[in-house]
Amino acid sequence: MRAFVSTLTGLALLATSGCAPGRIADLRDSGRLGIGAGLGLSVDVKAGDLTHPALGVASVAAMVGFESRHIDGPFFDARVADPYATLWYRRAGVPWGFSLLSSGWRGVWEVVDLADAAGEFDEPIDKEPPPGQGETHEGEILDGAITTSRWIGIPSGPDPIWTYNTATDVQVGVHALVINLRAGFNLLEFLDFLVGFAGFDPAGDDADTSH
Repeated sequence: MRAFVSTLTGLALLATSGCAPGRIADLRDSGRLGIGAGLGLSVDVKAGDLTHPALGVASVAAMVGFESRHIDGPFFDARVADPYATLWYRRAGVPWGFSLLSSGWRGVWEVVDLADAAGEFDEPIDKEPPPGQGETHEGEILDGAITTSRWIGIPSGPDPIWTYNTATDVQVGVHALVINLRAGFNLLEFLDFLVGFAGFDPAGDDADTSH
């Protein structure tokens, strides 16, 4: 275990030293970690592209942490989970088939500071468009995007069955009344980080080192 921690620390130092383009971004893609405060009650578990069940009600939180390469620092996290999600879909006129397949949606918006995130609380949770109308990027969340969580990992429309970026994306999120926590690890993205030192890019994202 000590050898593994030492190796990981060494790789992180190499990445931060700028020895290879895109190493920092690939390392951040390997996981996510966030803690925040807000109102809500929900739990969700994502197992790659296989399933992403979510139970609870609406939750909103001002967060600190990071969500892959695209969002870090303060951000605003909003979630609608089943059983409330099914009612929300019906209000939005989404067919029952879609609402039963999905278990809710999650959106993340980067903000300037936590006070800015806290200011979002006075907005209704259903002010955003139904899932599928927000922007997505290879199955991952971008600033202002909305992604669905599904009981069954069946893609809709032209989406592929699985992608390299999401096949091993494991996440756990818990919002217990006022505290919101989220953590995750993506094995294939971590391997992409490692082999990137040798010039390989299986994820095909080294050209995208944007924040």
